[in-house]
Amino acid sequence: MNLTISPVKINSLQIRKINPSNGLNISTNLKADTISFKSISFKEMERINKTFHSSKKENLDEKIAGMQKAKAKIRASFINKIKNPNTKESIPNGIIVYGHEGSGKTSFIEATANESDCNLLEILPFENFTNEIEDSLIYARNLYNKTGKRTVILLKGSDITLDDSSENEDNVHFINSILDNCAKTPDESKDGFAATIFFETSKPQLISKKLLSSNKISAIINIPFASNEEIIAIIKNYINRYKQNGGKIDTDNIDYEKLAEILMPNQKGCHINESYKYVVQRAIEKYAKDPSIPFEKYLEDTANKKRRYYTQSKYMKQLEINDLIKER
Repeated sequence: MNLTISPVKINSLQIRKINPSNGLNISTNLKADTISFKSISFKEMERINKTFHSSKKENLDEKIAGMQKAKAKIRASFINKIKNPNTKESIPNGIIVYGHEGSGKTSFIEATANESDCNLLEILPFENFTNEIEDSLIYARNLYNKTGKRTVILLKGSDITLDDSSENEDNVHFINSILDNCAKTPDESKDGFAATIFFETSKPQLISKKLLSSNKISAIINIPFASNEEIIAIIKNYINRYKQNGGKIDTDNIDYEKLAEILMPNQKGCHINESYKYVVQRAIEKYAKDPSIPFEKYLEDTANKKRRYYTQSKYMKQLEINDLIKER
């Protein structure tokens, strides 16, 4: 029988040393940021793994909890146009997706590709910028010829390679020159590429103004810090998934408003969006170990112990960036 144990984070490993004088084993202290597997069945661990780490290609609602405004915008500007080939609206050439570090931008774009039934290419073109993008576009065109599916090209680090500095001037000119043909199918233009470039960045204000204000960038989508309502939706989403997988949690007395308040930005700073998944997962693991304690207590305890990644100043800076991009 094959048994699966989820990976655990070890802060310090146990080291055994041999005392040359008596040959006895001396062990250092073992500290592990994990729960004890002694009181949790392998079946329960597999249930928890399935809840938080799906192996299938998930759409936006399956992969992303919350982010309703961002979902609505990407569906209106991209997904619905892909799904409805008879639409007279043009498919976007390029889309900028921005948000703070750890907001889930990559997951959002991956889910967008899945929901629109597109191929996905992820590239980090820092050294050979034009070559890597050209190769990706040619590959996308070949994929379209074979599968009839458009390709989402995820360009990471856009702010580094596409700012207004003199060293990136050629990159900006190059991107401008190819965006015109990205959304066209090979049937429409022999130089066309059945692809849309998604520019992923946490610093959109650094991207060249020529690109940011260009009509070739069809949509600029913000992945914001989660609101109170979204935090509640995220917590409920993962709890419901766990229940759907057969897990049991007494949620009748959970005060979701209180839990959301704990996770909201305050003087201590702000959690990144990925933290919410961690908090709920750890709470479920603890609850599975000892269900005699209310689940809400575990969730509150885990949320309080989880370090707030964004300081208050960083949080305010991100809000300023949002206002700046809206003005542009």
